[in-house]
Amino acid sequence: MTLARAMQDYVEQMGLQQLEGSVATRLPGVRFFRASRGNPRQPLTYQSGLLIMGQGHKIIHLGEQQVAYGPDSYLVVGVPLPLECEAHCSPEEPILGLAVDIDAQSLHRLVEQLFPPESPMEPCRSIECGLSSVNLSPPLLGACERLLGALTCESEASILGPGILQEILYRVLTGPNGYVLLELARHDGHYARIARVLGRIHRDYA
Repeated sequence: MTLARAMQDYVEQMGLQQLEGSVATRLPGVRFFRASRGNPRQPLTYQSGLLIMGQGHKIIHLGEQQVAYGPDSYLVVGVPLPLECEAHCSPEEPILGLAVDIDAQSLHRLVEQLFPPESPMEPCRSIECGLSSVNLSPPLLGACERLLGALTCESEASILGPGILQEILYRVLTGPNGYVLLELARHDGHYARIARVLGRIHRDYA
C-alpha cells in the first residue's frame, strides 16, 4: 500500500471527502489535511512540527529559497515560519497529508537515549531556516501508514498511537533533517532560543 492509498482510505473511513483544510485526529497533536483546489503563490505561516505529504505538490518560497515537496516526502519545521506557498492538486487527486506536533518531552527523552551525557552529541550543522524536503525512508513510510490505520479506531489510536508517534519521531531524529530537532533539544542552543522567542510571540502577540 502506498501512503497516498492509506490517506485515501482514511478519508473514506472518516467521511472527510468534503474536507477543505485540516481537522484534528483521534491523537492530540496530529492533524489531517486535505485540499482539492490548488492555489497560486500566497503568504502563509507554517507552524513548527512535521508535515508529511501523501498526495499533491507544494512549493514553498522563503526569501530566495524554494522548497518543493510532494508524495512520500516530509518537512521538519523547527520554528514558526512566515513564507509564501503555492499548491498544485485537482479534485481527482487532492492534497493529502499529516501535520504532527513535536512533543518536547518525547524529543528530550529520545535525545538523552541517543546521546547520553557521557558521550558527545552529534555536531549540528549551520541552520539557515531549518526547512528542506526529505523523502520518507521505508521504515518511516511504514510507520506513517500504521499511524493512519490506528487513527481510524479509537482504541488503536489511544493504545498504539503514542508508540507509533514515538517511532516516527525517532525515524525523523535519526534521518537527514534530524539535526533540526537535535538543535531544538539543546536548551541553550542559538536555534532553541529563537524557537522559544517565536513561540512566545505566537502565543501572546499582544
